[in-house]
Amino acid sequence: MLRGAWEAGCGCVYQDNIPVLGLHNLYHFQRTGVLHQLQNPKNFLWLFPGSGKSVTTLTTFAHLKKLGLVHSALVLAPMRVAQSVWHTEARKWSHLQHLTFSRILGNPQERMNALVKPADIYVTNFENIVWLVTQLTHYYPAGGYPFDYLVVDESTKLKSCDTKRMEAMLKIVNYFNWRTLLTGTPAANGLLDVFGQALIMDSGERLGTAYNAFRDAYFVKADRNGYKYKPTALGEQFIHERLHDVTLNLKNEGYVDVPKLIVNDIYVDIPTRARKVYDDMERSMFATLEDGTDVEVLFAASKGIKLRQIANGVVFHDTELRLWKPVHEAKLDALDELIEEYSGEPLLVFYQFIPDKERILKRYPWAKCFTGTTAHQFEVMLQEWKRGDIRMLLAHPASAGHGIDGLQEGGRHMVMFGLDHSLEKYEQSIARIQRQGGDLSRPVLLHRILARDSVDDAIADSLIVKDGVQTGLRDAIDAYRKRRGL
Repeated sequence: MLRGAWEAGCGCVYQDNIPVLGLHNLYHFQRTGVLHQLQNPKNFLWLFPGSGKSVTTLTTFAHLKKLGLVHSALVLAPMRVAQSVWHTEARKWSHLQHLTFSRILGNPQERMNALVKPADIYVTNFENIVWLVTQLTHYYPAGGYPFDYLVVDESTKLKSCDTKRMEAMLKIVNYFNWRTLLTGTPAANGLLDVFGQALIMDSGERLGTAYNAFRDAYFVKADRNGYKYKPTALGEQFIHERLHDVTLNLKNEGYVDVPKLIVNDIYVDIPTRARKVYDDMERSMFATLEDGTDVEVLFAASKGIKLRQIANGVVFHDTELRLWKPVHEAKLDALDELIEEYSGEPLLVFYQFIPDKERILKRYPWAKCFTGTTAHQFEVMLQEWKRGDIRMLLAHPASAGHGIDGLQEGGRHMVMFGLDHSLEKYEQSIARIQRQGGDLSRPVLLHRILARDSVDDAIADSLIVKDGVQTGLRDAIDAYRKRRGL
């Protein structure tokens, strides 16, 4: 019925027996995404970064609204995406320009004004979830919320089940009959990441409602202290088979042309005095490994963070007051050489820590930084980058890794001033430039500035392992759907 209504009511034409809207020009994989969402009221859409997840989902919503199946949508997204992406994307497409938006952002009064404003699409950021649910349960104690379609943009933000935002979401999620969860990195840290996302997607229909029961049934401890788990063979098969019918998985290859990526690892030597500081810290850290503690946990903990900071060139001597001092400039010197080698070509530099940003801006006062900008300042800076007016643009993977389109128009060089162990941040950062719309005649160059014989090496290796787990999940679901003819 739904497919027939879409064909009859929306002026469709046919291509390969698939109805295609005559009002726009979506890519074939985006049309596939629309059909998937229309045919599965509760679904995952795993599209590669830069593939147009927002226009796909807005097109689905527009059709459902026209058919009278939904009234309005709530979009949860990272802050930068909530500020500037969804309403901007709608203006680009003639069949979406009639949609109205209300951004639930700003101070409490501004958020409340946006909440009560009539609109088709309400957009807010993940940090506002607890506040939003508090207002909804207060003013709508019996349900009947002003929106009935839930969109979670970058669903890994809801992967953890023991957070206040997840606790809040579980109070209202059952009121949404239509739900779509979007991401390009569904299991960046392993298959346990999928549970929380699935819980929001279908309220536990496929993977259950109890995280511990799910973990204990389908995973085993990967270290003696239980910090890390790996799926059993049957557990992995169970997860793949339970999710395949509601998951559309489209990887980059074969769907859209993007520039080739070349990774250029630049190794620097930590100077002697800083090396002693590093080695003393490292010995202290690895001494704790004798009890079986997982290395990655330590890298994420305080000692591991300190090692990353020393490798980048600083050490904190008062963590409460956030006081730090430089211990070497080896990575800054490598950045000098990159600037000289590429004769002033624009560089997008991803930094890891605040001292990294401050030291880079001090050495290159002409550089600019996305971090801390307002939505208007961000747009101005983005346009300057596109025009080639910015030679060096700084960004942090956590704030600039999602939802920013257009950076590919201003340059082809990315620099990672050290690495984070999050595969999601890593892949999303790369996708800011290696994406649709880039210059196909020239490769994208990723320059990773790494300290030799340091945690940088271990983190680089861990990213490869995590990528294998995530790729395995996506390939398995893709293969299962093909076997089943889905």
